[in-house]
Amino acid sequence: MNFLRHGIILILIFLLALALRLYDLGGESIWYDEAISYGVTGLGFIDQIRWIIEQSDNNPPFYYEVLKVSASVFGKSEFALRLPSALLGSFSVILLYLIGSRLYNRSAGLLASLILALSLFHIYYSQEARSYSLMAFLALCSYYFFLRMADPGGRRHAVLYILSSVLLAYTHYFGLFIIAAQNVFVLIQYLRRRMPAVLSFRKWVVSQLIILALFSPWIYVMARHFTGINQGFWIPEPTMASVLEIFNFYSGSTYLKYIFTLFALIAVLNAGRLLGRKSIGRFFSTREDEAKGFLSSESDRAILLIIWLFVPLILPLIVSLISSPILIYRYTIAASAAFYLLAARGMNIISIRYTGLVA
Repeated sequence: MNFLRHGIILILIFLLALALRLYDLGGESIWYDEAISYGVTGLGFIDQIRWIIEQSDNNPPFYYEVLKVSASVFGKSEFALRLPSALLGSFSVILLYLIGSRLYNRSAGLLASLILALSLFHIYYSQEARSYSLMAFLALCSYYFFLRMADPGGRRHAVLYILSSVLLAYTHYFGLFIIAAQNVFVLIQYLRRRMPAVLSFRKWVVSQLIILALFSPWIYVMARHFTGINQGFWIPEPTMASVLEIFNFYSGSTYLKYIFTLFALIAVLNAGRLLGRKSIGRFFSTREDEAKGFLSSESDRAILLIIWLFVPLILPLIVSLISSPILIYRYTIAASAAFYLLAARGMNIISIRYTGLVA
């Protein structure tokens, strides 16, 4: 009965997200970056690659191919060009629910999906004919199948993880920072507990080598792109204030940033067992926790989300400080999901403490 109730709520949240993303979708005229997307979709695949190299475009070709297929079906009106972003942004809500349910419980998953559905940041980029919505969607796919790889018999999920991660890398270069975050987490887990057999270090290394091999044909183009950046680029040098401002975009306002940050801190403190002798998450652990593999503890899940949130911010910040600036808030859209999950877990913990509700 609870499963049916949560399913109905998820459908309502999805429909809300879809309505918000489709509302007035074609109302604004195409702006400069969208005009680029419009023009590139009219090129053949080889011409697209040639154009990307010549213009030092920071988007590998996958998004342009997705838009090209969509345009052949729905046309090239403002509404039609933005429709893939709107749909992908809406389905991201379901993916975030699945990740939140797997990490914690269905209530946390629903809260995270609701935050994403209402996020002005995500709604805005779900109404733009650029790659950001696709990048966020593929990052969620990558993380979902990454979590499923630890399941017994997870070979199929390993294949889907590799596929989604490769497509993520071919969508936007900042997708590589998401894959880097996963590698940082696995390395930390391996050093902490040598990893369970269901996700051996060897299995992980093999998956990363396959991703590298499949992305290797584009490494030359990426190198050309970053050479172009070093010769001069429009992104301003980031400061600590501009990095903190990214969380304003994630939240929608300064006020909401403080609220979400507070709940996220509650989730982190709970994982560190600083809210009492036992963390609430451990006290209310269920048999489902035993199936979560290398994420069997509350601290494991908090570490995963903290790394997911901060590595895609810190690595480009370091690159920006030692080389040329590359950090801009919208490029980090895939990291915002981890912030929503931490905030949702904090809300979930409060509800557990005061109402006793877990699922």
